[in-house]
Amino acid sequence: MSQTERKIAFIGATTLLLSSVEYLIPKPLPFLRLGLANLPLLIILESMGWKAYLAILFLKAIGQGLVSGTLFSYLFLISLAGTLSSGIAMKAVKLLLKSKVSLVGISLVGAFVSNLAQLAVAALVAYGPSIWVAAPLMLTLGLVSSFALGLLAEIYLQKSSFAHSLHDETYSFSLPIVEQGSYYPKVAIASLLCIVAILFTDTLTYLALLTFCMYLLQLTARRKLRLLPPAMLLISLAILSLFEPNG
Repeated sequence: MSQTERKIAFIGATTLLLSSVEYLIPKPLPFLRLGLANLPLLIILESMGWKAYLAILFLKAIGQGLVSGTLFSYLFLISLAGTLSSGIAMKAVKLLLKSKVSLVGISLVGAFVSNLAQLAVAALVAYGPSIWVAAPLMLTLGLVSSFALGLLAEIYLQKSSFAHSLHDETYSFSLPIVEQGSYYPKVAIASLLCIVAILFTDTLTYLALLTFCMYLLQLTARRKLRLLPPAMLLISLAILSLFEPNG
């Protein structure tokens, strides 16, 4: 895996994390977003080429669809239109104006284009022309939130050493301990089968058996059994689900 691919994976994971945080924030419209996941996009405008940047845009859109559960609905098309249009607009403005425009201005442009694209697609595929009634609310909220996000990105880019390391092609995002570990293809295949089986399990007995098999596979792969991380994840998911808009 090249350094560029590692950067794409890292930024894509960051947008997924911010999308998860944003999903917990109530919103008046189902496709209305504050744009937290745009923070990484603003920071990498200069350090990533078009090909890698577009790949991150698609990862961001898919991640938002997975988090919100709208990946296979018309809401994903609306979100995808907003993500692609704003991302391309921000990249184009940065390339054309370079240092003449700040990240605040770029963020404002991205939010404005994103909201217009979402409204246009929403009117086309679901809501009809009546959706334009929400335009003042979306544009106002988008401009306010994008101003704050652009300001945060500008401050971070100026003060963070990590942001400047993105320009360094030799900077590694990998974990040496993981890279030097041994791989067990048969164990990996068996683990995937257990994960698939979980999707079709409807009784606690079979679920407990599959859990036991997963831990047994970890022992086979000579990995340490860590009970605290999954327990913390389970508790976190249980708590966060209480704050979901539809929870």
